[in-house]
Formats: sequence, structure tokens, C-alpha cells
Amino acid sequence: AINKTEAGTWVVKFRDQHKHQRERTFDTYKQASEYQKTVLAEVAKGQYVAPSSETVGEMAQQWFQKKLDAEKSYRRSTLVGWEGHIRLYIKPSLGDVKCRDLTVEQVEKTLSEWGARVSPKMTNKVLTTLISIMNLAKKHKRVRDNVAEYADRLKVATEDEGDTEVTGDMVFTA
Repeated sequence: AINKTEAGTWVVKFRDQHKHQRERTFDTYKQASEYQKTVLAEVAKGQYVAPSSETVGEMAQQWFQKKLDAEKSYRRSTLVGWEGHIRLYIKPSLGDVKCRDLTVEQVEKTLSEWGARVSPKMTNKVLTTLISIMNLAKKHKRVRDNVAEYADRLKVATEDEGDTEVTGDMVFTA
């Protein structure tokens, strides 16, 4: 239902797929009406995700704690690497961003900033860690979709990228 408040704003009230009462306020009736249409369609499909105030940094800590708690599942070097990804890259750059507000553009901009400091290979490893963290957020219904999966990885340069001419000795068979 859409109701007008005493302050002149519009409130959309609805029940999600788990029968919890939800409401959201808008400045205009048009915004409220559009939101109501989309949210009711999501509820009908069972895809509505309630807004969460959890940040990427908090989700990263939960993800790393789950990895630590998995008894003898990972080598120490792997855990140290993940901890470094979180401490040195993810938390300083994206730690304060709410999981629900993270965008592909933010992730790609952050990747280019990391790429200026370290190699593209290392940047892509950190992106893989971020994707795994956001998969946990999706699994726990903090976000609807994992936007980090859609970010383009940095290109890793190879030594033989130049225009090399293929000679007869490079070919195995005639």
C-alpha cells in the first residue's frame, strides 16, 4: 500500500516473501509507485532481498573467519595470502562500502588503482578473493547479485606479445 505521510512524503508498505512487514519512504508518488511495482514482482518471484547495512569489510571478516574455522582445509600460506588481500587491498579501498551499494564500476575503478601499485596478476588474485567474499554475501542474502563477478580482470602482459614472424623452425610439421 502507498500512503501519504504528514510530512508530505509517500510510504510504501508491503510484506516480503517471508511475511515480514517492510516499508520505504519516497519524496514523490511516482517514485513510490515504481518501487511498489518492482518490489511486489520480486516478492512474487521470491527474489526480494531486504536491505542490509553490512559493509564489504565486515563481510570480508566473516568470510575469512569461515575459512579459518574450516578445520585443516586450507594451507597456512593460502590463509596468509587471503588475509593480506583483505587487509592490504579490500578493506582500505572498499571496506566502508555497503555490500548492497557496491557497483561494477566501483570494483573496476578499484582494480585499476590496485593495478597501478602491483602487477595485474596480483590484482586479479585479489579480485578472485573479492568475488568469493561477495558470493558469501549473496548466499546469506545480503545482496541480490554478486557485482564483482562482472568486473573485467586486468590483462596480464606476456613477453611474446609483439609482432613475431613465424619461421620454418617454429613449426612442428610442414
